[in-house]
Amino acid sequence: MQNIEQIQRTKRRLETSAFVLFMQYSDYNISEWRVIKKELLAKGLHLKVIKTSRIKKSLEETSYELLGQVFSGPTAVIFAHEEIPFNSLNSAIKLLIKEEKIQIIAGIYNNQILFPSKINELINLPNQENLLAEGLSYLQNSGGSNVNQVLNNTLIFPVNLLNQSSQGLVNLFSQIESSK
Repeated sequence: MQNIEQIQRTKRRLETSAFVLFMQYSDYNISEWRVIKKELLAKGLHLKVIKTSRIKKSLEETSYELLGQVFSGPTAVIFAHEEIPFNSLNSAIKLLIKEEKIQIIAGIYNNQILFPSKINELINLPNQENLLAEGLSYLQNSGGSNVNQVLNNTLIFPVNLLNQSSQGLVNLFSQIESSK
């Protein structure tokens, strides 16, 4: 009965988290996990070491069920809510990539499954200044009609991309993409 409750709890976390990162690891001891968990918790992220069979069961009957096929060893999962700033997600992923005993195998972001190549793209997105410069350049190249208005709005309501929620970043990229 306790196993079923844990699977249901994990399933709820998968469904309610804005960002989920799945990792496989080898040869980690309790003190090493404690250090990693502490660093992630400081960024507002929660790491859970979980049995592979349990995560596969948790994924069943969800839109992420196919992910169960990529798990083959000891698994850990990071859960993040929407209010976590993008720079926290970014720095956490970079921290984990440096760990020799951890391999990132998949993620879920904005209800989309991400494999390692897409996760790498996500952490290599340009910063706020580069996005603003690119946007202004685009406006100038398209006739410059609203550059003054954009600059005024930017000065009045500064876009702090690195402190926006992960959902805010997706919305910003969607708006830029649809304006092209």
